[in-house]
Amino acid sequence: RSTPACRHLLVSGAGAVHTVEGYETLINSDAAQGMSTSLRIAVDAAEEADASLLLILLADMPFVTTQHLLALISKSAEAPSEAIFSIADAGLPQPPALLPADLFPALRALEGDKGARGLAKDARQISAPAEQLLDIDTPDDLARARDYLKVSANRSRKTVF
Repeated sequence: RSTPACRHLLVSGAGAVHTVEGYETLINSDAAQGMSTSLRIAVDAAEEADASLLLILLADMPFVTTQHLLALISKSAEAPSEAIFSIADAGLPQPPALLPADLFPALRALEGDKGARGLAKDARQISAPAEQLLDIDTPDDLARARDYLKVSANRSRKTVF
């Protein structure tokens, strides 16, 4: 059984405030201190809402599919007290990740530019193609994203008879 999210949050740095319809924007005035500060803000909001899970989904991962997110949620229903991380092509655990409330204190304790990967040691994993989990952080990542879009566009133009 799936439960709808009680809140949709977007944590944004103070210098680049974004608003998205259907999302509550939370301002991270300490974004320069690293990713951990955004995670703390998200955890605070999740605890305030008495949430049992927190989905970590990064804005610079535009190719994550709805099917992948539904797979995370489905896997969580099997073991709601376990963390679930995404993994691409036998790589390292990464977002999107679904984290149970039991891990909120550990998330809050993170410092600097560290994400939740350190909590993935015993986590369940959901695999996806590397292109779908592309995290665009560098010019090379952006070039890979453009290449992926070109390939995807070419595939969608082909007609099957």
